[in-house]
Amino acid sequence: MVEGPLSDVLHFSPNNKPRLPLHLSNLIDTAVFRNETTKTNLQEFHRQLKEKGITPSMTVLCKEKDIIILGTALLDKHAQYLFTIDSDETKLLYILKHQTSREFPFTLKMPMASLYLTLK
Repeated sequence: MVEGPLSDVLHFSPNNKPRLPLHLSNLIDTAVFRNETTKTNLQEFHRQLKEKGITPSMTVLCKEKDIIILGTALLDKHAQYLFTIDSDETKLLYILKHQTSREFPFTLKMPMASLYLTLK
């Protein structure tokens, strides 16, 4: 999913990056490896739409100076956009889906104390 005009992404061709399909694929794969977004192919998206109890999701891109990953878009069962969750919330989505095969580092500020706790 693209936030903003799709033409900005489709006509993006920086000199220091590979062809656009390779660049987008590498960008999404890196973000998925870091648990910043979900990777949904067409078959998985169709399954998410049809299966009860699963919220369909997909990667959200934006074209600024470069193409960046904004997070994960959550959709309803009619494939209509609901809202976007950031990378920390995407990690929680992975936990809810029981897809925690790698480390999930979190940094939490404890409200009653002045120390920070990092979970791995």
